[in-house]
Amino acid sequence: MLASVSSSFTSQVATHGAYAVFLLMMVDAVFPAASELVMLYAGAVAAGTFSSGAGITVFGITVGYGFGAYVVMALAGTLGYLVGSLIGWAIGLYGGRPLLERHGRWFHITPENLVRAEAWFDR
Repeated sequence: MLASVSSSFTSQVATHGAYAVFLLMMVDAVFPAASELVMLYAGAVAAGTFSSGAGITVFGITVGYGFGAYVVMALAGTLGYLVGSLIGWAIGLYGGRPLLERHGRWFHITPENLVRAEAWFDR
């Protein structure tokens, strides 16, 4: 099972390149996951380890492999995380505590947990 997920993840990042890195880092900013692994794979893709194609392509322009590809992947990861952080900030601003009280059960957050977390941050 884990090997299948890892293989699928690797092939998606290798196939979609900077777009996959952007999307995965954006999701990671809202729902913390494994951003370190995303950027590790991004570096490997930029080095040409996983694919035998012509290189990284962004907006129809082929960058190739090497330094230019590393810059593209680093920018995709940075901008993806920035966009995800802004989305998370907007969720907190417009939803806030009422959103957590209404839908927190999906993430195993109870009102008691919220009170305890607020008390901990107040200290």
